[in-house]
Amino acid sequence: APPDVNASPGDYEIIPSGGWARNYTLSYVPGTITIKAPYQLFITADNLSKVYGSSNPAFTATYSGLQDGDTAAVVSDVQFTTTANDRSAVGSYSVTPSGGTFPPYYTAQYAAGLLQVTPAPLTVTANNLIRRIGDPNPPFSVTYTGLMAWDDPGMLPCCTYNAPPDVNAPSGSYPINPFGGPAINYTITYVPGIFTIKTPYQLFITADNLSRMYGNNNPAFTATYSGLQDGDTAAVVSGIQFTTPANDASPVGSYPISPSGGIFPPYYAATYIPGRLQITQREVHLYAIDASAPYGTLPSLSYTTDGLLPGDRLSEEPTLTAGGGVVGTFPIYLTGGAAPNYNYLLIRHNGQLVVTAVPLWIRANDATMFDGDSTPPFTASFTGLQYNDSGNVVQGLNLVPDAANVVNNDDGSSQSAIIQSGALTAANYSPITFTPGTLMTVPKPPVTIIPDIVINPTGGVIHLPGEWIWTCPFGVPIEGADALRYVAWKLIQKLGLNVANVDIWMNDPANRAIMTAELFEFLRAPLISGTALYNQREIIKTALETQIREMKVKIAEEAVADFNAWKEERKAQLQAEGRLVALLGDVEVPDHDYEAEALATMITTGVSAATLAAVAASISITGSVMAGSILTGATWVLLPSGAWSLVSASTAAGTAGIIGESLSASLASTIAGPAAIIVMAVVVGACRISQVVERYNVEEKYANLVNDARNFDIDTLITGDSTDQTELFSLLMMTSMTDNMHQLVNL
Repeated sequence: APPDVNASPGDYEIIPSGGWARNYTLSYVPGTITIKAPYQLFITADNLSKVYGSSNPAFTATYSGLQDGDTAAVVSDVQFTTTANDRSAVGSYSVTPSGGTFPPYYTAQYAAGLLQVTPAPLTVTANNLIRRIGDPNPPFSVTYTGLMAWDDPGMLPCCTYNAPPDVNAPSGSYPINPFGGPAINYTITYVPGIFTIKTPYQLFITADNLSRMYGNNNPAFTATYSGLQDGDTAAVVSGIQFTTPANDASPVGSYPISPSGGIFPPYYAATYIPGRLQITQREVHLYAIDASAPYGTLPSLSYTTDGLLPGDRLSEEPTLTAGGGVVGTFPIYLTGGAAPNYNYLLIRHNGQLVVTAVPLWIRANDATMFDGDSTPPFTASFTGLQYNDSGNVVQGLNLVPDAANVVNNDDGSSQSAIIQSGALTAANYSPITFTPGTLMTVPKPPVTIIPDIVINPTGGVIHLPGEWIWTCPFGVPIEGADALRYVAWKLIQKLGLNVANVDIWMNDPANRAIMTAELFEFLRAPLISGTALYNQREIIKTALETQIREMKVKIAEEAVADFNAWKEERKAQLQAEGRLVALLGDVEVPDHDYEAEALATMITTGVSAATLAAVAASISITGSVMAGSILTGATWVLLPSGAWSLVSASTAAGTAGIIGESLSASLASTIAGPAAIIVMAVVVGACRISQVVERYNVEEKYANLVNDARNFDIDTLITGDSTDQTELFSLLMMTSMTDNMHQLVNL
């Protein structure tokens, strides 16, 4: 049982007992409860002090009455209260303790202490003054050090000063002594100042000369000071004001900068000297914009500006030019151009043009040969050539049959690809794409045996006695006369004509014209190689090929010259109109076919109107006589079957729209009627007239025209397609209408 509440002081035993625990053996240890008599604890607040204006210090207390070896450490958390704060005036303020934590056997009694507020130190310093001799004295003033922020200086007993120096007192230093009475809450210390009187100085304030670019804001104006004395520096001067009539829109020129005002020591008299603001030309940069273009394509050249003010623009556009007729990198030259006024300075910057390679497509042309013959020379077609480029720009072109891959057909023919052997290169072109052609090898047709000795229907030999002079019809020499007579006799027999002398009959251009179809078929007919007739036909072919080649070269040269003249005229016209034509040329297409015009001019110049009329009459008469048999009754009754759709179309009313109004007009001025139609048809067939609407195709045509003419091969036309044979027929008609093709070429 615990001790009684009123038990006497002493130690009493606490004895635990009873209980049990599984798995444990319990041992009980007694404790002690101590009962003490009550003690009196005295808590007294300590006396402290602080300076006026400062915060209260940390309050403390002293403890008395501690028993049984207790110390002050057993007491904590005593609270203190006072009416004093940081603004409390000088005086004594009660500090009252309360509360606290201590052992329960103490009964506390509290005793108040005192907080003493003492005066704060205050320094009153007279401000230094300065003036010139003769100037009135400025008012005296002081600076307070230690004055609390909440106190008003006007409530202080300050200040009285000693007498100031006389207005005309000599230069020197004079004391300023402040003094006054005591102040509540402060202990005042007075510090004298110095009144300096100086001789007046002249201060020169000169605005600095500055410059800026037209259109910019005015710079920050500055000044230079001269006349500073007694160790003064520019730091004693501030607040200078500047004025100028110049603004951001002022033109190039010089403008005054006027200084005024400012703050500086009173012993200076200021003299203001203006400066100058120079407005300079504004730099305008013209940049040619870098460009790129594929070879053969007109690039778009342009420029940009940097530096023009809003609303301003160039009064004259610059000119952009560049090289670049080949692949590579070339400068774009920017020249010319003019600013709207003197306020701008133009600075020009060139650009860069990159001309890139363009693709080129090469296709081997299909070819046909007889089995057992030598491989014919292969040709190719080019797509993508630019400017005046021809196939000659391609290096390494070597067309061969693909002998390793031959396909044999049931009809005895075979075919293989015409392939390229080796690598292909071409300046300014990449990539180069090659497409094989097809070589068709066919069996030789059955040979029609034609007698080697040619006689007329009456049994006589075709040629005349030796006194007759062979006139070389179709330009064929005497060595091929019998073969040509053979062709003429075949036609005479078909037409049922009564001809006594075939040589004289062939001497007439009209007869030769209607003989053209028969000669055309003779050139294509199979003959036995090595026979006299075969050998003479080769002579005829060689003669025709030579004459036609000369004629085609002459026509091509004239056509190219006319085309180049047109280009120069076109260029001059564009320049006169002030249009910019860059390096890669014009894109317009001429409305003339100069090849056709050159051929028509050659015919109408070298063949008389009477001959043309006779040719037209002979063809028409022949057509009416033979209508219903092998002929069709149309105007072109003697044309080979299926080969003349193009020429027939040329006789229609729309022909002038294909080959140009100028050609039609030139024909109308010299010949008319059927004769004009004949010339028109020959021109269309021989020149393969077609409407060309793209400039690069026109350029390609005239670039290759002369070379193609020099490489003319009659066998290519004889064995070619219907368009090739149409061209050959027209060329044969051409040779039929003159006695000497060499003479026609010279004309």
